[in-house]
Amino acid sequence: MINSARRYALITPALWLLAGLIATPFAHAQTADCTYSISNEWSTGYTANIRITNNSAQTINGWNVSWHYQNNQMTNGWNANFTGSNPFQASNLAWNGNITPGTHVEFGFQVNKNGGAAEQPAVEGNICHSNSQQSSVSSQSSYSSSVVSVSSVYSSSSSSNSSLSSHQSSQSSGGATAGGFVSEHGHLRASGSQLLNRHNQPVQLRGMSSHGLQWYGEFMNIDSIRWLRDDWGINVIRAAMYTSSDGYISNPSVKYKVFEIVEAAIELDIYVLVDWHILSDGNPQTYQQQAKVFFDEVASRYGNIPNIIYEIANEPNGGGVNWNNAIRPYAQDVIPVIRQHAPDSLVIVGTATWSQDVTDAAANPVTFPNVGYAMHFYACTHGQWLRDKVDQARAQGALIFSTEWGTADATGDGQVCEQQTREWINFLNARGISWVNWSITPKVEGTAALRPGASPTGNWSASDLSPSGTLVKELISE
Repeated sequence: MINSARRYALITPALWLLAGLIATPFAHAQTADCTYSISNEWSTGYTANIRITNNSAQTINGWNVSWHYQNNQMTNGWNANFTGSNPFQASNLAWNGNITPGTHVEFGFQVNKNGGAAEQPAVEGNICHSNSQQSSVSSQSSYSSSVVSVSSVYSSSSSSNSSLSSHQSSQSSGGATAGGFVSEHGHLRASGSQLLNRHNQPVQLRGMSSHGLQWYGEFMNIDSIRWLRDDWGINVIRAAMYTSSDGYISNPSVKYKVFEIVEAAIELDIYVLVDWHILSDGNPQTYQQQAKVFFDEVASRYGNIPNIIYEIANEPNGGGVNWNNAIRPYAQDVIPVIRQHAPDSLVIVGTATWSQDVTDAAANPVTFPNVGYAMHFYACTHGQWLRDKVDQARAQGALIFSTEWGTADATGDGQVCEQQTREWINFLNARGISWVNWSITPKVEGTAALRPGASPTGNWSASDLSPSGTLVKELISE
C-alpha cells in the first residue's frame, strides 16, 4: 500500500493544475452559509439553532451538517433527521430539503451543558466553506455565533426524494419580525377582566388553532403560520397537543411539534398558546403528573419568553369533574411548575363542562396572579345563555379567553352558522375578549378551515378555503 507521503509525491505539477481546474466549479458553488446561535439558555442547558442560507443562484436539494462538542451533549432536536453522538449529524427531512436561492431553512435542538458552559462549535461540511461572519440571535440576550458550513447538493431541478418542493421550512430573510406584534406588546397580563400589554393598554388576540398535532401536525410549520400571519392577520397560534387519543401520553414525541410551533411563533413575533388538550380524558387530574413534567420542560426550555401563553387544561368534562373538586386543585399544582421558570407568563385554565362553566372559576379563582379562564363555544350549539355567563364571570373580575371556538356544531361538523358566528364575534370584540378559531385542517368537517388537497405550507387561494375558513379569515381582519 502506498503511504500518504508517497501518494502526494506522485502527484505531478500537471495533475495539481488539473485538480485545481476541476475544483474551481465546486468552489464557486460553496455559497451556503449556516449560523449556529443560542436561542435560550438556563443554568443546566440551552436550546440552539442552525440556519442554512442558500446564497447561490441554484436550488440546494438535500443538506447535512455535523458538529462536535467538547463537553456539551445534545439531547433532542426538531426539524431535521439527527444521527450520531458527538459528532452529531443532522440532515433534511422530506419537506425542508430544497432551499431556493436567497432563502433558508432552520432546525433546532436542546443541549445539556454537563456542568460546563454553553458551547458554540464549528459545523463541518464536505464541500462548503466557512467565513468569518458573526451573528447574534437570542430571545433574551445576544449571543455571538460562529458561521458554519453545510454539505449540500446543488441542482436546478426538484429533488427526487420529495414531492413537497414548496415546503421550504423558512422562506424568509431573517428572524423575528422587527416591530412585530409581540415586540410591540410584550408580556401580557390579566388585570381584572381585561388583558393588558406591557404598556398597560388593553389588547385582543385573534388567531387560529391547529387540529390534533398527532393527526394533522404537518399543517403547522413556519410557512403555514407565516401565511396565517401575513395573509389572514393572526397574532396568535394555538398548538393543540392532545394528551390521549394517540397524543402525548402514548406518544411523547408529539411535543417536538409543539416546540417547532413555538420556535416559529418566536421567529414570526406572534403569540402561541401551548395547549394541554385534554378531551376524552376529561378529568385533568388523570394525567396531572405528566402535565407537570411537560410544562416544566416547556417553561425551562423557553424561560420567560413573552410569546408563550400556557393553556393547561383544554376542556375538562365528565361526571363529577367540576371546578372545585378537580380543576382548581389541578391548576393550583401545575401553575407553580410554570412560574418557577416563567413568572410573568399568562396562564389559561379550562373550566368545567367543556370549558363553559366560567362563573364557577370566577367565584373561586386560583390564588396566582396573571391567570385567565377558557370559554369554548360552537356557534350552532351555544347561544345567549353562554354569553350571559361570560358577562357574569367578567363582572366578578375574571379574565375570559376563548381559546377555542367553531363556526358549526359542537361536534365540529355540520353546516356553518354564519349569523350566529357573527353574533358571537361581535360580542367578543365589543368586550376585547381574545379568541382562537378551530381549526387549520383539511379534514372533511364543518369547522375545518381548509378544503381537502390544500397545501400544508400555506399560500392558500380562495378555492383552498372551506366556508368556515373563508368566514373566519374575514372576521380576523375586521
